[in-house]
Amino acid sequence: MYKMMLFAVMLLGTSAVQAGDGTVIDEVLAGYQAEGVGSFSAEHGKEMWIAKHEGPLGLDGNPSGEAFKIRRDDEPRSRSCQTCHGTDLSLPGKHWRTGKLINPMSPKAKPVEVDEDDGPRFSDKAKIEKWFLRNCKWTVGRECTAQEKGDLLSFLRNQ
Repeated sequence: MYKMMLFAVMLLGTSAVQAGDGTVIDEVLAGYQAEGVGSFSAEHGKEMWIAKHEGPLGLDGNPSGEAFKIRRDDEPRSRSCQTCHGTDLSLPGKHWRTGKLINPMSPKAKPVEVDEDDGPRFSDKAKIEKWFLRNCKWTVGRECTAQEKGDLLSFLRNQ
């Protein structure tokens, strides 16, 4: 019984190391490549990370489509990834409205607040896609393209 438990612990430990070593990021990037995008650029990812985007209301104050329906009056009009995640990706970010801490984006950083279903950063393909969908819609006002997501992941993996 003891040997079986030891084997299980070793197996789980190996899986955790594989999840945190970039294997999942490589799989996600390969999926984007299969969609026919160009080569990924960490520099373009960095530019996108710091770029400021207008909120769902355009510069003229007119609604710009469906995103207008979800805008709150207290939302920042100009936003970037740094609005919530900060400039130092090894430190926790903070949600703009709730103030809830967000684990550091750097895969090398230790999480500060881990929910029971959280694993290491970038260790779950479904979560990567979920957060790209949600955050791109809020930050950029639309879904990010496969090229943009690949560029962002290429930037983030090295932080």
